[in-house]
Amino acid sequence: MDFSDYVTGYEVQHPLLLQGIKGVKSLIEELIATNYLTTFKSVIEGMNTVLVDHGKCSKCWLCVDLCPFEALVRKGGEVEVLDERCSGCGLCIELCPRKAIKGAFLLRVIDDDTDLPER
Repeated sequence: MDFSDYVTGYEVQHPLLLQGIKGVKSLIEELIATNYLTTFKSVIEGMNTVLVDHGKCSKCWLCVDLCPFEALVRKGGEVEVLDERCSGCGLCIELCPRKAIKGAFLLRVIDDDTDLPER
């Protein structure tokens, strides 16, 4: 099997994640439709946070200083992301001189059968 499409340097990317949020959403919808997921529903809200690669980060603090939502803070000499504040606007991704910040999305799990689609 050729893994060259999934390996970039040392970073392995799952084929499903390469499809982006639509691929993950369609998988979850299929699992719900086939009754593999029956007691909870996963809601995908799009890119709504970021991840910081601390190995690449030069600690220039540009992202912390310029985030309009104050979602990036200094903590213990590192950049910490406050997910509840991050809008996923991508400004920090574009501004980072070391490309140490990547967009991400959170899955919110709701433990409530009333949120499941009708079958």
